[in-house]
Amino acid sequence: MNANPEGWGRRAISGLILVLVIAFGARWAYELLAPLVPFVAALLVVGAAGVFLLRRRR
Repeated sequence: MNANPEGWGRRAISGLILVLVIAFGARWAYELLAPLVPFVAALLVVGAAGVFLLRRRR
């Protein structure tokens, strides 16, 4: 174990920075991709209906 208290403080700050970077990255990705969700859902529905209709014809 590291007996140096400065090492633990440095690790704590590095961990906090890592958590903040991950949180901001996730929020940025969510804000970027959130407007696309309705289009993706519509494509999935249309694709499922198309597959269903094509299989039904055969």
